[in-house]
Amino acid sequence: MHIAEIKQAAILLSFAIKPLGIRKLKGNSLTAPDRNRAVRLHDVFHASLDGSWCTNERSVELEHLLDTYLVEASRSEGLDLWRNARILLPKLEDMVARGGDAPSFLFALLSRG
Repeated sequence: MHIAEIKQAAILLSFAIKPLGIRKLKGNSLTAPDRNRAVRLHDVFHASLDGSWCTNERSVELEHLLDTYLVEASRSEGLDLWRNARILLPKLEDMVARGGDAPSFLFALLSRG
């Protein structure tokens, strides 16, 4: 997995599971040491995941979650949207190419600088 993909996953993971979920992951030793504001799944745990956990329904849920995240990032002050749009660029381009029409995806692509 490339560093950009790891950053993509960490951004969405933190947003999706909120502080309580992060505490549960850390409490069960499923995260690896990283920067204070970053959450990174332990490599062994990540390697044990196979493609079966992400069904089509779950994929739709995650795309909706990403849409929600990008909308919230666009409303915040600072560089969150720009930074994350750059990190998520390959994923956003792929989603739009596959027909993803959420306005937040297009907005993030256009605002990445």
